[in-house]
Amino acid sequence: MQRTYSVIVGRPSLPTPVGNFFITEVMEERGEITGPFALVTSAYSNELTEFAGGNGQVALHGREGLEEEGAIGTASSHGCVRFDTEDITWMARNLENGTPIVIR
Repeated sequence: MQRTYSVIVGRPSLPTPVGNFFITEVMEERGEITGPFALVTSAYSNELTEFAGGNGQVALHGREGLEEEGAIGTASSHGCVRFDTEDITWMARNLENGTPIVIR
């Protein structure tokens, strides 16, 4: 099954890498501003070698608490891909480690 989503991607100074990647981990993010889930990918930022204590790995995550930092369809993240809650919840419940993804 193939799905396409409208999302928020990285701002021009911190672009989201494009290409073929895969999911490496599905994480529940209860209480976090990116909640409710984050799907860590095999993609890494070309600009950031670390972010918030992490290693610059790109995640697919929600946008709870980040609504004022850009609307769906804009380029306003730090390089991760932000989804509406309904979409990221579906993905977390239906995709597993190794699932291929395309970021374009």
